[in-house]
Amino acid sequence: MMTIFVACVLRAQNAAIPFRYFSLKEGLSDWTVTALQKDPSGLLWIGTAHGLQRFDGYKYLTFSTKPSSAYLISDHYVNSVKLFKDSLLVVTYSRNNELFDLLDYRNFKKNTVILKQSGITPSEQVQTICVDEEGNVLVFTQYTAKGRKMIALYEFDVAKGRFYRISSLPSSFRGEPSDQLFDALKVGREEWLMSNNKDSQLILLNHRGILKKFQPQDFQGTKLPLEAFGQRVSILKRDRRGQVWFAFAHVHHLFRYDPIRRTFRKVDDLPIDGEFSLWWQDKKGNVLVSKTNGNTRFPISKNLFCITARGSIKDFSKFIGVSKQIIDVYSDDFFGTLFFGVDTGLKIFKNNQNIVHSYLQKDIDEDDFGRILRGMASDGKGNIFFANENSYWYRLNKKDGTDKIDTIRIIEERSDTVLRFNCCFDLHYQAPHYLWGIACQGRDKGLLIRYNTSTQKAKIYRYPARFRAFTPDANGLFWLLTEYPNGDYKLLNFNQDNAEFRTFYTAEDPSPLKNLFPYFIAPGKDNTFWVTTNKGLYRIKTGNSPKSNQFETFNGRTRLGAQLIYCVYEDAEGIVWLGSSQGLIRFNPTTLSEKYYTEANGLASNVISGILEDHRGKLWISTHSGISCFDPKAEKFTNFYDLDGFSHSSFTRYSFFRDEENILYFGTINGVNAFRPERLTQWDSVPKVTLTRVSKYNWVQDTLLEFTQNLHQMRYLKLAADEQNLELEFTLPIYWDISKTKYRFKLKGLDEKWIDLEGRNQIKYNQLPPGGYQLLIQGADPRGNWSKSLVLRLKVETFFYNTWWFWLLAALGLAIGGYFLVRSRLLQKLKIERLRTKISTDIHDEVSGLLAGIALQAEVMQHLGKDEFDKNRLQKIAEISRKAMSRLHDVIWSIDSRKDHLEDLLFRMQEHANDVLAPLNIQYQVQLKNLDLKMGVPIQIRQDLFFIFKEAINNVAKHAQANAVNVRLAQQGRFFEMDIADDGKPSNEKKSGSGNGMQNMKMRAERIGGEISFVQNDGLTVALRMKRL
Repeated sequence: MMTIFVACVLRAQNAAIPFRYFSLKEGLSDWTVTALQKDPSGLLWIGTAHGLQRFDGYKYLTFSTKPSSAYLISDHYVNSVKLFKDSLLVVTYSRNNELFDLLDYRNFKKNTVILKQSGITPSEQVQTICVDEEGNVLVFTQYTAKGRKMIALYEFDVAKGRFYRISSLPSSFRGEPSDQLFDALKVGREEWLMSNNKDSQLILLNHRGILKKFQPQDFQGTKLPLEAFGQRVSILKRDRRGQVWFAFAHVHHLFRYDPIRRTFRKVDDLPIDGEFSLWWQDKKGNVLVSKTNGNTRFPISKNLFCITARGSIKDFSKFIGVSKQIIDVYSDDFFGTLFFGVDTGLKIFKNNQNIVHSYLQKDIDEDDFGRILRGMASDGKGNIFFANENSYWYRLNKKDGTDKIDTIRIIEERSDTVLRFNCCFDLHYQAPHYLWGIACQGRDKGLLIRYNTSTQKAKIYRYPARFRAFTPDANGLFWLLTEYPNGDYKLLNFNQDNAEFRTFYTAEDPSPLKNLFPYFIAPGKDNTFWVTTNKGLYRIKTGNSPKSNQFETFNGRTRLGAQLIYCVYEDAEGIVWLGSSQGLIRFNPTTLSEKYYTEANGLASNVISGILEDHRGKLWISTHSGISCFDPKAEKFTNFYDLDGFSHSSFTRYSFFRDEENILYFGTINGVNAFRPERLTQWDSVPKVTLTRVSKYNWVQDTLLEFTQNLHQMRYLKLAADEQNLELEFTLPIYWDISKTKYRFKLKGLDEKWIDLEGRNQIKYNQLPPGGYQLLIQGADPRGNWSKSLVLRLKVETFFYNTWWFWLLAALGLAIGGYFLVRSRLLQKLKIERLRTKISTDIHDEVSGLLAGIALQAEVMQHLGKDEFDKNRLQKIAEISRKAMSRLHDVIWSIDSRKDHLEDLLFRMQEHANDVLAPLNIQYQVQLKNLDLKMGVPIQIRQDLFFIFKEAINNVAKHAQANAVNVRLAQQGRFFEMDIADDGKPSNEKKSGSGNGMQNMKMRAERIGGEISFVQNDGLTVALRMKRL
């Protein structure tokens, strides 16, 4: 008998690890990354052989020794970068041990500490600068005293900016000082470990001198040879919990220091002993150590182990496959994002090795395909089965915890030969030991395979058409979607008892799937099936006979007919979830309601491959570009990609499964991935957005002001009136997949809703209106989790002439100016009125009296005279005097300021009408409408109105031969009207004598902005129309 199960060694550990890579092309200043450190704002500082750079995930800010650089450091070959008390970066240099820099990461202020100017005697020769993980600086010097060579150890006091000598010891080494290698570490409040490799010394000392010289017996757990003390110390580090780690070069052990017993103890349970020369720690208390090829400056790593804070050991050697020459490592959590400084640049990993397990993947290029798995099933006993597209299946054995994968060759029991097949799309397990699958041979033959896991033989049911999908029902029948060579599609059912295929049809339609391209079939409720096609969704209800079969379409009643649907899932509440080429669809078959979710709503991709529901009620949607976890209640998507530990981001159809332990399996174009959903969704908190650049353009001075310093604490920003163009750059410091990071912002006071920026990390404002605002910026990681808001208050100032106080002062000035202007005009008017009153009074008293005297004298002389000629002349003189006196009275009245009211005008009009018309027995009537008799009338208008009235009345008296006169004065809307109508007849005298009078009336009407008309109809009507009084 042939061997059925073939051992397979394809494991997650052997697959390519997804990472982000940065080199010279992406902006690094040098290939060799020598140091890595994050500052408290989350920005990454990178030391290279050609300077120091700050990296925000998008751009580099470069510090160099060039005088033209805006950001300076003291040397270019960076050796280490450590953070001292969350404020200062301690930067040391490989080729200069005479100085180091204290660089404030917030404002980039650099303080260069020159050792021989900071407490170290100029005659002493600096040997080594040691910086521990907390940024504390120790310095070894060598000097000669009384003919003896001495070693001195100094500690740097950052607050005072000086070194203080801890202790000095004699040295027996006779070589060149530059050959002598030292290392030191503070291990207690006033105790230091110091190694002098050339003198073969490892000692513990304090300010008073040597406390202990360590011997081989002080290293417990192993027999340490004496010659080990002649080796260089490769690791001397203290972690965040105060534990001291120690290793000798060429000694295959790692030790921890016991400060109570003052001994070292070997770290047990490391899987492989070796020479440990690299050590790093994260913020969680985990330690990473590397077994290397030797004690060179940049050793080659052979193995990598993580010793967790709880003491367990995890093998991280998979990362060595990406780069063996690891120089520095930084991580907040070694089980999260890791930064590797290597000899070819910077590499960033997302470590999900304990969350996502990948199987059957290959080391492929980004655009290649690996193993494509279509069907999945479980026997409920710890065995998971996968179907390769071509020729064989796999079994994953999870019972013993080894995750061993065997290849299943399908042996046909009738011929005892290996079955060759292709296009295997699906698997189903049937207890107690049958594994069913569908495949095809060529383009026109379908295979229904029943594999017996006990006998390891298969029975094949052949059919003259290809199978595309199948599913079992509760009665043991299999329902198969079938593609015929002529392009037709049908639904079959297969009866295991008689091995018979039957075609499904209804009484109305013998071929319901004609002209459709079916993709997937899934069971529904109450003996129904859901079939997805290129033209929507269909529901099949099976009956006892074709007459009772039903094929229900939703086209016409919904928009589903326009959808290409790849997969379907009906949940416990009867809601049908559809995976289409245009997103996720929530469909209620009872109400026929639909709701669509797309990339715009947070879905990883609109092209969906599979849908699974986990034990918490959340949906997992595999797509062509990532996998989404969807919470139906909150309607929120959380997305995952290859950098989260998946073997690829492109997931395949018919390749999703949930086993009895609630583990989810999804296939990609490069193997299959398994995970527990509750663990994958236990992500780290999302950091807050960090400002990286602020620029303001001053359009008056035509200058651009840029700020990259002190942005971490910026909470308030003021824009001057001539700085209304603002640009902000920021980052969400997660690094591992910055391309899928999204941002949004809202400017309170201007925006009502959040504005999506997608992947852009920049905001620009042009000509912001003056005022106060509050800018909120949020970032979302690739999983769709939003950070807390970065809050920045903005104050946009305005030019002084646009301020309220300027307008208030201006209004106040205008008010005061207006007051004095009005007061001046009122005083002037009052002065004029007084003058008018005086003039009218003087004329009345003097001129009127004189004319009255003339008239009286003429009359007296007329009575005394005897000559008729003289009497007539004296009578004319009297008449002329009286007429002159009458007209003078009119003039006096018109300039008298005491007669400026409308009622004075009316009284004068009536007085004149009485004087002229009454002697002629002509009746007159005055009609008033909408008039305020107390209102004032300007002198010019009052004069012209009266003289127009007087001329009209005089004309009636002289020429009209009238019996009655009607006078109408009215305010109509925006106009004042005065009509004087008589019932007289025209006469030759009127025509000859009225010309100048009418012209005078027209002239006066124009002077006051009015129009006057003369209408002859059963008398003459003089009509004046002017603007309202």
